[in-house]
Amino acid sequence: MMMAAQQPQQAHAEAATSKPSQDVDQPEVATAKPSQDLEDPVDALSAAIKAFSLAHPAPLGCPLAADAPPSLEAIAKAIASGKIKHVVVLTGAGISVNAKLPDFRSEDGIFARMAKEYKLEKPEQMFHLDYFKEHPGVFLRSCETLMSGTFEPTVSHYFIRLLQEKGLLLRCFTQNIDMLHTKSGIDDELLVEAHGSFKSACCVKCSCSHSIERVRKAMLEGAVPRCGWNKCKGLVKPDVVLYGEPLPRRFANCARTDFKAGKCDLLIVIGTSLLVEPFRSLIEFPVDECPRLLICKEPAGQRLVPKHRESVPIFPCLCGTT
Repeated sequence: MMMAAQQPQQAHAEAATSKPSQDVDQPEVATAKPSQDLEDPVDALSAAIKAFSLAHPAPLGCPLAADAPPSLEAIAKAIASGKIKHVVVLTGAGISVNAKLPDFRSEDGIFARMAKEYKLEKPEQMFHLDYFKEHPGVFLRSCETLMSGTFEPTVSHYFIRLLQEKGLLLRCFTQNIDMLHTKSGIDDELLVEAHGSFKSACCVKCSCSHSIERVRKAMLEGAVPRCGWNKCKGLVKPDVVLYGEPLPRRFANCARTDFKAGKCDLLIVIGTSLLVEPFRSLIEFPVDECPRLLICKEPAGQRLVPKHRESVPIFPCLCGTT
């Protein structure tokens, strides 16, 4: 496990994938591995946090102590003191990897596997609505693992539930369609499944609702489920959002209310590379003084913060399992 910290005034640096300019000094990102002498992973994480706490004080209006460097310890103290009361969490596939669910974009993730199996140059196309209409069986087979319901929530899921139990969780926005947030006990009212889930299904032609069990039954029989309402015969798919489909209205409604007038006073991003719009733009919604904490395998989202907002506190990035 390693941790990288980026200073607030460097929040608008170009993403690591961009070719650095030879004429501009690039921001320095500190990285290191915890001592090999620390066998306990908790001790190793604690050592990494202490080594890479940011050296700059929190900006004016930030709920963290003005005389303390913004760090995980400072965030924990602000929560314990009651200065942080409304936490919004953004999650991605990374939080389910320890549940043995494959993510989408890693070297051995779902996209890579599907590209190899079906000879797809762009495996993302499998999750496009037009592709589903032409090849529904391929899409449904790719979902068999996610629909099995045999996976259990991870520590990350239960951490979010703990925030709920402490009355701190304002909302959890997730890109995940695996239903593990629900299985961990997070209330539906506090959960926004931005990309849908496998809880239900509907006809892509007439929008008639269907039970997900009917879809599972058809898949087990090697058939493609079709709508039987009023002789429609349209394709029935799980209520997951494919490319080419709009996100649920609840996503926009909750984003509007949760970030309005500084309601969110801590944003935690866990297990997502923040590559997919419009979900990734949520990191821009909180007020400038709101701390943003990224827990992921690699830095993400730095260039999403507008250049004029140089005071936005970008806090330690914990790189490791979630």
